[in-house]
Amino acid sequence: MEDLMSLVALAPVLLAIVALLGALRSLTRRSKAEMEFIIELSKTLHEETLKLQKDMENLRVESETLKNEIDAYRHIYFSGVKGRAENKEYPDYLKAALLNLDKPDKIYILKALNQPSLKGRMRYFDKVLKSAFDMAASVTRTML
Repeated sequence: MEDLMSLVALAPVLLAIVALLGALRSLTRRSKAEMEFIIELSKTLHEETLKLQKDMENLRVESETLKNEIDAYRHIYFSGVKGRAENKEYPDYLKAALLNLDKPDKIYILKALNQPSLKGRMRYFDKVLKSAFDMAASVTRTML
């Protein structure tokens, strides 16, 4: 009888450990999905930067620095971010990056993008795009 009581006493501890492991696994999976999304988004932004550079060469227009080009992208994004966040309508470059993700990763990212708080959505957009812009800029610099 005492053995049964000691097993029953350990049950909450074991359940807490299982719950903790589940939470850690979920957190690890979400952070992995977010990193993959940032990588895909940076690739898309890098391609857009290359297109912009080719167009600029064709028009014989020179840019002062790569930083100015990235700032232009940020301006384009942030000038319409409030409307996009309210309507949950994503820009094409964001949709292109989402298409390259696996289904489970896409679900994690869409949950973050569709969170009920407008402020939360905008902060998440800011975080992800800043990381992607920085990554795209470093890739472009290494190619030059």
